[in-house]
Amino acid sequence: MVAIRRTAVPAWTYVLAVILGGCMAERSPQIPPSATLASEGTGRVTYRAPEDGKVYVFDRNDDRIIYSGDVQRDQMVTIDPDMDRVTVGERVVSEKGLHKGNAHRIFFDSTSDAQPARHTVVEERRETSTR
Repeated sequence: MVAIRRTAVPAWTYVLAVILGGCMAERSPQIPPSATLASEGTGRVTYRAPEDGKVYVFDRNDDRIIYSGDVQRDQMVTIDPDMDRVTVGERVVSEKGLHKGNAHRIFFDSTSDAQPARHTVVEERRETSTR
């Protein structure tokens, strides 16, 4: 009987963890498909923008966007649940609603509207005379 309890309880706990973990949303429908997952974690999470763009701070447990806004190249985005705030650069952009232990994600979407480079090939031809 004791042996059954020793295996049944861990098995039941594992099944519960899988079920609850499966309920967390990967991303909000409000986050554009072009935005890529840049950083994630359950504690302090940081991300440095590689170029100008827009960030989305998403709480997976609560399935909600905590913050979205523009960032400039090399600006640091920090989620700090202990201080209950999100900062972009030196500016505090959100000071409420973070829950310690929740899984937070930072998505980045480049605002670069650059079209693929178009190359023009100029060929110089010399006419040769056949006299």
